[in-house]
Amino acid sequence: MKIKIDQISKWFGKNQVLRNVSMEIESSLVICGPSGSGKSTLARCINGLEKVQAGTIYVGETEVTSPKTNIPQLRQKVGMVFQAYNLFPHMKVIDNLMLAPTKVLRRSREEAYETAMSLLEKVGIPDKANVYPDQISGGQKQRAAIARALAMKPEVIIFDEPTSALDPEMIQEVLEVMKGLVKDGITMIVITHEMGFAREVAANIAFMDNGELIEMAPPEQFFNRPASPRIKDFLQKVLL
Repeated sequence: MKIKIDQISKWFGKNQVLRNVSMEIESSLVICGPSGSGKSTLARCINGLEKVQAGTIYVGETEVTSPKTNIPQLRQKVGMVFQAYNLFPHMKVIDNLMLAPTKVLRRSREEAYETAMSLLEKVGIPDKANVYPDQISGGQKQRAAIARALAMKPEVIIFDEPTSALDPEMIQEVLEVMKGLVKDGITMIVITHEMGFAREVAANIAFMDNGELIEMAPPEQFFNRPASPRIKDFLQKVLL
C-alpha cells in the first residue's frame, strides 16, 4: 500500500518536532537519525496517534489528516509494533492475539484462534501460546507483538525501534521475523539503528535530523554516496 506524506509539520507547544516532511513509501522503508530527530513522531502521525498542524498524509486513498477520517478503522490497515511490546500482562499470549480480531473484526473465536496459532508458528513461538508475557523472553515478547499486529491483517506495519529494548543476542531473532514480512509484500516502516538490517531489507532509507528529512535514498546510495555530510558523520559513528 502506498503512503504519501506531503509537507507535514508538527509542534508540541512552541517546540517544532517535524518540519515540512515529504516522502512517498511503497514497500520497505527504514528511518534512522539521532535521538529527538522526529522519527517516532512521524511514525505516530502516519497511523493517527498524533495529529499534524500542517500538511497531509495519505495511506492508500485514506487521508489520515482529514477530520472526517475514521482513525480506528484506519488502524485496522496500519499496524504498529512498539519497543515496549505492549502485550496485556494478565492475558496469555494466544489471548493477546485473539482479542482485537474477535472484538474489532468480529471474527469467531475459532477463526481467531486458528489465525493466531498460524501466526505464532510464523514467528517461531507456537509453544508459547498458553503462557503469560512475563514468562517469556524479550525477544519472544516482541515476536508475539508482531504476531498480534499481523492478526489484524494490516497492509502496513510500523515498527518503532523494535529491538532497542532487547538484549543483543535476541535482536537477530526479531529481525529475521521482520525480513520475512518484506517477502510477504507488506508495506513496512522501521525506525531503527540496525544498519545491517537496513542495508539488507530496506527499499529506501530515510535520515532525519532536527525534525527534517535530510535524505531518502536506496541503501547502496545511502551508504556509499550520501548527499549530506551530516549522514556521513552519522554513519561513521553507527558503523564503528
